[in-house]
Amino acid sequence: MGKLNSTRFGEIEFDDDKVITMPNGIIGFSEHKKYILVHREEDALFLWLHSVDDPELAFIVTDPRHFISDYQMQLTDDEREFLHLKDESELGLLVLVTIPEGDPRGITANMLAPVVYHMPSSRAWQVVLEDVDYDIRYPLISTDEDEGEAD
Repeated sequence: MGKLNSTRFGEIEFDDDKVITMPNGIIGFSEHKKYILVHREEDALFLWLHSVDDPELAFIVTDPRHFISDYQMQLTDDEREFLHLKDESELGLLVLVTIPEGDPRGITANMLAPVVYHMPSSRAWQVVLEDVDYDIRYPLISTDEDEGEAD
């Protein structure tokens, strides 16, 4: 059993076998290799990918399929081998979420660089997709100007 004294959530206890190992880290944070998923509520749409080694480092994440039902990605043979992936049902998929300060309706997700992880082994890799139409700042809330306006 591990313990993390998070600056956001206080003391968090976690099972050591639930630690997600990312040998390459997150893009821009390559020195941080171990993370846990923090669920603030059961069945929450958004989770926290929290560094085990840095109590201040945590990313809001979500499954991209909540927002793009036909979200697809192809892993290379090297990525599949790295993850020890034998069956697609063993694959977890998360994207990093950004909420602009002072503008929560401007929430976006990086659909172009998902974190893929092999659930049985908890090995993960942030993959940069090529030849896809996904956006690095995919809006999660409609910004339709007519929304909520009376006729």
